[in-house]
Order: sequence, then structure tokens, then C-alpha cells
Amino acid sequence: MSDSQTRIKICGITNSDDAKCTFDAGADYLGVIQVPSSPRYVFSKKTVSAIIEAAGDVPVVGVFASLADAMCCSYRTLFSYYQVYEIDTDMQPDRPLIYCIRAKDKSSVDGALVPSTTEYILLDTHAPDKFGGSGLVFDWSLFEYAKSKISLPGFLAGGLTPDNVKSAVDAVNPFAVDVSSGVERSPGIKDHAKVRDFIQAVQGR
Repeated sequence: MSDSQTRIKICGITNSDDAKCTFDAGADYLGVIQVPSSPRYVFSKKTVSAIIEAAGDVPVVGVFASLADAMCCSYRTLFSYYQVYEIDTDMQPDRPLIYCIRAKDKSSVDGALVPSTTEYILLDTHAPDKFGGSGLVFDWSLFEYAKSKISLPGFLAGGLTPDNVKSAVDAVNPFAVDVSSGVERSPGIKDHAKVRDFIQAVQGR
């Protein structure tokens, strides 16, 4: 992969079959939800381990509501990254962070307290009752604004599908794109054809 090519994260993986499909299709990251309120929540260490095994050498991201939740997870070190929406502890993470900004307006970007251990930022649609997975697109100009304010590589999330992801990449040139509901048959169950179509759309095939 060239340095300029947009990376791809398929999030909300709940089983090893979907993980293997995502690996085989050429994803760069997989996401496993660790938020109990999510319909894509994976609560079993055994299932997480099976997903990671099926993912081959693709880094698997543990998606947590907060850093405190990540640091309290007994199997947290299975993950390559922690993706968090809130920093609510002074504990130092033992994995690099993907820090999420719920993009509502410019003030949501200006007010983001990005931790020093953050490797990537992720902009997702602001939904009052959800940590991601809303299936809604936000104003992509906010992603451009975040790029101008925060000197870290950025993931673009929120309402992406095989049909609109190429437009998103062309519009804002993100480091990576992140999709969950846009490639599903039902919450937590991936549509393998959509996964392949999404990745091919990003890769220009």
C-alpha cells in the first residue's frame, strides 16, 4: 500500500466469519465494540480472541466509550488500539489511542481535548444517544476543519456506504475511512458483498 492510499476500518465485527471476510477483502483495521449499549457489543473474551485469530495480521481495535472502560477491561491487551470517546481517568493507556470526536459543529472540534498518547483522531456523526453506529452522515467540511486544527492522521466515519465512500475520499482525503452499519445485513451481521464493494470503492477497483 502506498502512503497516500486511504486506509479502511471495518467496525462492529461480532464474529469470526465476518472478521475473515474483512481480512480477505483487504481491510486495514477491524473494530470490535466494547460498549454494552450497542447492538454490536461483543462481551466474550472467547469471541474477541476468535475474531482476532480470524483477522490474521490486521490490527483489531477495541472500541470503548471511555478510557476508564478500556483500562478496566480484563482482556484489553488483546487489542492493538483503544478507540475511545471520553478521557475520564488519569491512567496511562497501554495501547495507542484512536480518539473520537463527535462532529456537530466547529466548537466540537475546538473543544476536543486530544490526549498526548493519541495516534489517530476519528470524526463521527454526533448522535446524542449513541457512541457511533448511527448510520448518519455529518458535514464533511468539519473533517477538513479538524485537519487544519489537529495535526494527527484522521479517520472519517458516519454514514459511509459502498455508494458514497468514494465521494468522501475525493472530498476530504482522509487517512482512513471507518464503516459499520453501511456494510451490514442487520446490526452486528456484515453483508460480505457490501464489505467487498466498500473496500473496492475506496481502492478504486
